[in-house]
Amino acid sequence: MRLPVLLLALLISLAGLASAIHAQTFPSKPLRIIVPFPPGGAADVTSRLLGEQMAKGLGQPVIAENRPGAGAVIGYELAARAAGDGHTLLVVFPSFIIQPAVKQSLQFDPLKDFRAVGQTISLSMAFAVNPSVPAKSIQELVALARAKPGEIAYGTPGAGTTHHVVGEMFRLAANINIVHAPFQGEAPALTAAAGGHIPMVFVNASAVAPFAKSGKIRALAVTTPERTEVLPDVPTMREA
Repeated sequence: MRLPVLLLALLISLAGLASAIHAQTFPSKPLRIIVPFPPGGAADVTSRLLGEQMAKGLGQPVIAENRPGAGAVIGYELAARAAGDGHTLLVVFPSFIIQPAVKQSLQFDPLKDFRAVGQTISLSMAFAVNPSVPAKSIQELVALARAKPGEIAYGTPGAGTTHHVVGEMFRLAANINIVHAPFQGEAPALTAAAGGHIPMVFVNASAVAPFAKSGKIRALAVTTPERTEVLPDVPTMREA
């Protein structure tokens, strides 16, 4: 099964952007990066590291502001309402484009209200389970799900996120009945899986790595074509 790699990009509010860019005084005040996910996840860490480097080059503070909720929609809509003066940036996952197809009454248009600044990183996603789950491979997980239809839940950072979509792709491709359990970010989802509140989680491999190394989570597979450096002993979906 071929599953996508997760991309993390940086966007800027579009309205009034041209005049802001051409203004000689830009930036005239601190910049903010809206992170539509809770602290501790890949988007949060990347945004803070990026902000530190941007501040050095721009001569103004760059502040990462966490605004999680509703599958990142709260942060997306906040950024859409921001002044288009170039001082507000938004970190997005591919779910930014997916949201209009799965949710109604959104207060933003991903194509009209924003302009892409650039891709920051690409991430592998990982399937992982609580160590108490009697499955040590994707094949064993599929067999378990078929034996217990509708009883196994998988956690993601939220409804309509890329993780949710790929989780549903896996469900359909494997012809199994598993239940989606949305959380307000990948850190809460991982914590729930490590604590045994849900049996399975589908989040970024970099977030899974410390839990896997401490034995709190068992990683079963990653979505990249090759194994990832953060989980070198975990097979790819193709290998699994």
